[in-house]
Amino acid sequence: MNTEKSYLIFSLTLTFLIICYQNILAQSTKQDFRYKPTMDINNVLDMASSPSHLYVLSEQDGLAVFRVSNDNTQWLYTNIGMQRRGNKIVTDIRFAYLFGYGRRLTVLEPTSVLGVYSSTYLPTEPRGIARLRDYVYIALGNEGLGVLGLQNPEVFDNPVRFIAQEVLQRETVLDVLSTPRSQQLFVLSPSKLHNFSWTINEDTLKEVGMTNINPDIVQLHLVENELFGSSEDGVLFRIGENGSSKPLTYLGTNIMDIIKYKDTYFIETTKKEIWLLSDNKVTLWKSDTGANYHLTGDIDRLWLHEFGALGRVYTGTEPSNFWDSTNQKSQLDSVSSDNQAKQMDSKSLPNTLTLLPHEPKIVPYPNPILFGIQVAEDWPTDAIRYSVKNAPTGMKVKGQGVFWQPQFNQIGIHQLHIIAQSSTGFLDSTFIQIDITSFNNPPRISPVRTSTLIMGDPYTITYIAIDPEAKHSQESLIRFLGVDLPEGAHLDEKNGELSWTPTEKDLGVHRFKVIATDAYGAASSVQVELNVIDLPRDKN
Repeated sequence: MNTEKSYLIFSLTLTFLIICYQNILAQSTKQDFRYKPTMDINNVLDMASSPSHLYVLSEQDGLAVFRVSNDNTQWLYTNIGMQRRGNKIVTDIRFAYLFGYGRRLTVLEPTSVLGVYSSTYLPTEPRGIARLRDYVYIALGNEGLGVLGLQNPEVFDNPVRFIAQEVLQRETVLDVLSTPRSQQLFVLSPSKLHNFSWTINEDTLKEVGMTNINPDIVQLHLVENELFGSSEDGVLFRIGENGSSKPLTYLGTNIMDIIKYKDTYFIETTKKEIWLLSDNKVTLWKSDTGANYHLTGDIDRLWLHEFGALGRVYTGTEPSNFWDSTNQKSQLDSVSSDNQAKQMDSKSLPNTLTLLPHEPKIVPYPNPILFGIQVAEDWPTDAIRYSVKNAPTGMKVKGQGVFWQPQFNQIGIHQLHIIAQSSTGFLDSTFIQIDITSFNNPPRISPVRTSTLIMGDPYTITYIAIDPEAKHSQESLIRFLGVDLPEGAHLDEKNGELSWTPTEKDLGVHRFKVIATDAYGAASSVQVELNVIDLPRDKN
């Protein structure tokens, strides 16, 4: 009788979790999702959020914590060095948990000093973490299911206590998640899903059911009261009543996170891809191995990190100052409201985005570099955001311009990845190679022979010079200068063309120099000799 009662409770629990499953396949994904970056944060390792806070872990800057509301994101503080404690963040309504590098587990609380509530070392690296009441439950693989108290920082910094070993039959604990509202804990072991519930009368955790599930499931995902599982090779399952696990899609790589935003499910994979699930269809939304995609959010708010920028994802038409550069800050400052501007007419914008290619550049140290980024279509300047991936230290992007003052230790070849993102969701990228040389080579002028001119006949010649630092450029910056030119002779400073019509007084030999200078002042010259003669003409 007790077994049947437990099974009934478990079935009802799963029914509650997946009651909206029919909606997942019935809702449409015909939303027009738009991304608005508002700040630059490079080398992001992970992101997580709660209803009131946003956590961004950067390999470069450490842990940045923001206070969030419906229309505002306010920077609270940055804890430099936290990236050395882990590379994964899990959150609940009060705490965040940082782990991933070895056995260390750090509990974060925004109101604590520098955001750290407490920390401890576990027997092994955790696979999953979930809080229920004043306890945190930890999936510790072959070690089992561990628990630590959160009543105060001192209680947490104690050896982990293992529970439910007999119930779990000492099997590997693959994952764990909780439902705070219903006070339930789900524990995943190979081919089994255990359901525990917190009993108020006895103030303890008890198992209320166990069911067999697909043996390929190694990770659990609870998304807006819907329970999913995923395999290592990217099969997404819906976990239904009695442990039924119906495959929904195959993505070919491990699923990191699933977030329901509006009416669409956003799926983030380890391949740095983002897929959309809705209307019984799975479509690829974003895919770029260099973008370093990260997602976090809930049904009302969604944050996206890509190409070193963090921002919100929206549906429908976006504000006209979609790429407001005043909101982009190199430091992690507060971000103003995203809903304070007029809307732009997306129908009038181009339906493609194509970056124009860049020729390689050779620049001698210590000269600065300044070049523009252009697209083939007629996009408004405020509708495109430009960024440079793998940008060297000191390089800045301002609007459509890129400026860089190289340092001595940056001499060498740099391969830059230039990215353009439109307010309507288009993205394109191109590459440019910049070679910073240790010295400036002067232009090389082609040698010329002594020429004989006939008095009264027009004479033209073009002197050719090549700048080694601009050999890939179609527009040379070489300037020509003549020294001691014959009277009446003209040398075009841009194309090096000499024109002259010698007269009777010009008979004889004329010697002068042609000097070629490059954009950085280096120069070379060639000696020119012209001999003017009088050639008798037939009067007839």
